[in-house]
Amino acid sequence: MLSRLAKFVLCGILFLVGVPIAVGAGDATDIQKLTKQLTDASATARAEAARAIGKLKRDDALPAVPALCQCVTDEDIAVRRAAVRTLRQIKPGPQVMIPLMAKVLGDAEPSVAVAAIGTIAEHGKQAVPGLVTAMGDERTRLWASLALATIGPDASEAVPALVEALGDEKPEVRREVVMALGAIGSGAAKAVPALRRMLADNDAATHLAVIYSLGKIGPAAAAATADLKKVAAADDPFTAVVASWSLVCLSPEDKAVRREAIRKVVRALRSEDRKVRQAAARALVDLPKPEGGNPAVRKEFEKLLAESSPEVIADALEAIAEIGPRAVSGLIVALKHKSVRAAVANVLGRMGPKAMQAVPALTEAFADSDAAARREILFALGRIGPEDASAVAAIIQAMEDEDENVRYSAVYALGKIGTPAAAGSGALKKNLVSEDAFFRMCSAWALAMVNPHGEDIAKLTVPLLVEALKHERAFARIEAADALGRLGEGAGSAAPALQAALQDPDNGVRQAAATALKQIGK
Repeated sequence: MLSRLAKFVLCGILFLVGVPIAVGAGDATDIQKLTKQLTDASATARAEAARAIGKLKRDDALPAVPALCQCVTDEDIAVRRAAVRTLRQIKPGPQVMIPLMAKVLGDAEPSVAVAAIGTIAEHGKQAVPGLVTAMGDERTRLWASLALATIGPDASEAVPALVEALGDEKPEVRREVVMALGAIGSGAAKAVPALRRMLADNDAATHLAVIYSLGKIGPAAAAATADLKKVAAADDPFTAVVASWSLVCLSPEDKAVRREAIRKVVRALRSEDRKVRQAAARALVDLPKPEGGNPAVRKEFEKLLAESSPEVIADALEAIAEIGPRAVSGLIVALKHKSVRAAVANVLGRMGPKAMQAVPALTEAFADSDAAARREILFALGRIGPEDASAVAAIIQAMEDEDENVRYSAVYALGKIGTPAAAGSGALKKNLVSEDAFFRMCSAWALAMVNPHGEDIAKLTVPLLVEALKHERAFARIEAADALGRLGEGAGSAAPALQAALQDPDNGVRQAAATALKQIGK
């Protein structure tokens, strides 16, 4: 359920990065001119100045902080977005950012408020007092609740303010307040009486949020057991699934409660309603583990993978992915099933380093998989970034795979793992003379990532990486600039190409080029 916040924040961040920059990356000598430009009559000029300051080194940009703070309340939305984003990059310190971002939470433009949430959450517990104050303002209450939910257990001192806010007249606000209490977990125990009363809320989404949050509070919410048992007997299967999961969370060692919950969840896995199936799969994998593990859950999960249609399995995997790292053990089980292996590897890859415990299973599954699954496994290993020598050895071997896309994926994986995959340097050097131009370019990038300071590495890779700065796809240009930066002074000859990339139509490329120029000392 909390995944919707992650999706919302992601959408906000994507929205923030889309405005082209019309001025150069700048350096320390630009700061006075750019600071003055922040007060220009033209909103476009002000926004450009704010973005350009973000390209400077932190120490060079700090003098502009007071002017940037003024810009976060600018009448123009593009200026406000640019100012908030640049301040996040500069990081002037919590004494500046926390009160400023708490004020920004009242911005009517969601993309600005979302950026403020991310900034506040970065400061964790330090930000809570400011957010408690923001909870008292109806204009900022919704966003403050989202920020507190992001901070989680460290926000326990906000519980009284959150309980008071449960009476807000707007259902969407009440819903996020409830979710914040759930995210705080056992530290929100004092909110249980109020949450029990909230079970009567007329808003269906808020009602579900209360059921879920009581489960997140766990045994400290045991007083709500009788209430949740009534809810679990409801005719609505979605509500019954969530309530059953919550009951197990309240009494994780109660075998009778667990058996009844598993019975209801398994039945819901066969529902014709996709949302019910997804909720059931998520609940099944996310049930608290009692002493001795969850053998019954594992058995039912195996049965689901073995007997269900591809559509049902896809829905289940999508739902399980939203649980995050807690689902890794269940996904490791799923890797044993060839029919879903590619999809499972994709989910594990999206979790990144948090799925590290799956590396041995992914490595083992690689040899017994079709080409599509091998590609996804390699992408997953790259995103997870294992330092496991056996995984790196398997990836190096995969560069000789009969499927060219598997070979590309193996190169990608080595590059993403970085220096722990330096053992692949020799094989990557051999790839630089391949007849496949794309394979040569990818291998040059990977070689710069795994062994940036090796003998002759810069000499071998810079020409290919400079060529990659002209690639039709922006992500390839970004990766090329990143690799050149990793080479440091050895990539000095690439400076003209990186300077040209500062005018790239893609903002990500411009940023990567500016960073690379700093890294190579240009």
